[in-house]
Amino acid sequence: MKRLDRYLLREVLPLFLGGTAAALLLLTTLKFFQGADALSHSRMPVSDVLKDILWRMPGVLVMTLPVATALAASLATNRLTRDNELTPLRTSGVSLARLLLPLFSFAFVVALINLALAEWAVPWAAKAQRSGGRMTTLAFEGGATLRSGSYLIKYDSAQKLTADKRRLAHVMIIQRKPTITIWTAPFADYEAGRFRLEDAMVHLYDAKETLISEQRVSTTTLALPIDFSAALRVETETVSSYSFAELTRSAAEARRRREWRKAQEFEVSRWFKLSLPSLCFSLGLLAPPLALRFSRAGGFTGVLLSVITVFVAWNTLLLLQYVGQAGLLPPLVAAWSTNVLFGIAGLILLWSAE
Repeated sequence: MKRLDRYLLREVLPLFLGGTAAALLLLTTLKFFQGADALSHSRMPVSDVLKDILWRMPGVLVMTLPVATALAASLATNRLTRDNELTPLRTSGVSLARLLLPLFSFAFVVALINLALAEWAVPWAAKAQRSGGRMTTLAFEGGATLRSGSYLIKYDSAQKLTADKRRLAHVMIIQRKPTITIWTAPFADYEAGRFRLEDAMVHLYDAKETLISEQRVSTTTLALPIDFSAALRVETETVSSYSFAELTRSAAEARRRREWRKAQEFEVSRWFKLSLPSLCFSLGLLAPPLALRFSRAGGFTGVLLSVITVFVAWNTLLLLQYVGQAGLLPPLVAAWSTNVLFGIAGLILLWSAE
C-alpha cells in the first residue's frame, strides 16, 4: 500500500501546484483591477504596485489553497476512476477510505501549512508592507473619513510618499461653519498640515443649505492639520492581518472598554483565522468521493461539481462571517459551521460509495 500511497501523492501534487498557480494568478489579477482606478489617481509607480501585490500574496495564498486542494483531489480521483485504476484494488478488498487516505492526508497537511501562513506569514507581510523602512516606502493605504475642527475630510485611497506626505485620491472636504462649503478633487497632496487640491470644484451653499454657486479652480490650498497616523492605522490594519493571539487580545481589550460590537467582530475574526485555512481539509475530504460518485456520468462532471462546491463553500463562509459579526450566531458556530457541514457531507458520500 505504501507504493500506492506514493503513486497517489505523485498524481495529486502536480495538479495541486498547477491549481494553486492558476487560482493565485486569478485572485491577484482580480485584486489588482479592483484597485486599478484608485492606483491611477494616486499616480503610484508600477514598481510600487508590484511591490504592494507581493506583500499581499500570503493573504491571497490563504484563500487560494482551499480551492487548489479541492481541484487537485477531484482531478486525481477523476483520472484514476476513468482509467479504472481503483477498480482492481477495490475488488481485492481494500476499502475506499484506505485508497483515498493519501488524498485526505495531503489535504490535512495543506491545511496545516495554510494555518501557518495565516498565523505567521500574513501578519509579517502586512507589517512589512506598512513599515516605512527598506521594505515598502510607498505604501498604498485605504480611504478614511477624518475631522479637523469644523472640516470633514473624506477620501478613497492614499499613497504614502514620505513619513509626512501623502497623495489622496477622490477627495471631498466639507466645511459646515459659518456656511457650508464643499471642495471636491480627483486627488490632493497633503504635507505639513496643508492640503493642495488640483482641478478642484468649490460648491457654496447658503444658510438654508441651497447651492448658490459652483466654481472650478486649477489649484487651491487649505490649512488643515491632521494626524493621519492613528486614523490610517485603523483603516489599513484589517483584522485579516492580525495573528490569532493579537485578535484574542484585541477582543479582550474591546470587552474591557465595553465596545461590544468591536469585541464581537474581533471574536468572529479570531475563529475565522483558523477555520478559513482548515477549509482545505474539509474540501479535501469532500472532493474525492464527490468526483468518484459522478466520474462515470461523463467528462469531468465530478470535477465541475467540486469546483461549484468550492464556490458554494466560499459564499457560505462569507455569509456566516457577516452573520457572526452582526451577532446573530455565536462566533464559534459562525466560523466552523461551513467546515463541519462540508466535512460531514464528504463522510456521507464516502460511506455511500463504500
